[in-house]
Amino acid sequence: MTSVQKEVGRGSFTTVKKFLDVWLLDHPEQAVPQLVPLAALPDRLAAQLETATRGLWTAATEVAETRLQIEREGCRQQVLAAEADRDAAGEMADALAIINEMLTEQVAECQEQLAETQQRGRDADAERIVLASQLAQEREARQTASALAAAQETHNADLKSELDQQRATVASERHHHADVVNHAEQQAEQRLMEMRAALERQVADERERAEGAAAEVQVIRQEAKVSAADLRDQLDQVRSEAAQAQGALTMMREQLETQTRLLEQMLAHSASPKAE
Repeated sequence: MTSVQKEVGRGSFTTVKKFLDVWLLDHPEQAVPQLVPLAALPDRLAAQLETATRGLWTAATEVAETRLQIEREGCRQQVLAAEADRDAAGEMADALAIINEMLTEQVAECQEQLAETQQRGRDADAERIVLASQLAQEREARQTASALAAAQETHNADLKSELDQQRATVASERHHHADVVNHAEQQAEQRLMEMRAALERQVADERERAEGAAAEVQVIRQEAKVSAADLRDQLDQVRSEAAQAQGALTMMREQLETQTRLLEQMLAHSASPKAE
């Protein structure tokens, strides 16, 4: 075994012995060593020694073969275990290949999802910029609307003050016109009453004169007719003056109503911008 180990240059004694035992089984002619002839020994002793030597060799060979079978079985078990390990390793490699493929697909999906997420982030940033611009525009519009509302409130306050002044003026003018109309009506009524009283007094006087001059009816009939005509003329004149006064009063009332309507239209026109 030492010679074989030296020739091979590597391997332990156990490994070299395993391969040497296998080689001896394949080459049985090499298993029996060539005995050195013992010329110096007697034939009987030489035969016994050769027989003993062959017996020892046979026993050693059997022991070696037994050990070889054991080693061979161990090697076969190791080969089977190695093949099982190889099959398991193959299955593991297949499983790892499948897992690797799945992981590759998952990585691709994750990369795709990451790209989509990044795109959504960019879209969200763009939308945020647009919303910020819209918010700034709305804020500016609210500020402009607030300024316009403040200006409108100031304008409405001015219009209200002007309207109050116009209402006060209209009320004052209406009160003045009412005083004028009342004064005119009072004057007309007073004049009418005075004229009626004068006419009644004149009629009463004429009636008294007529009653007092009953005896002179025939004499003064013509004068009475003339007096009656004068009375009629006077009565007509009084009626005419009363009609004129009534017409003037009616005209003043119409003027007052016209002015009142104009003032109401002015008030409505002044109030309409405020309503708008």
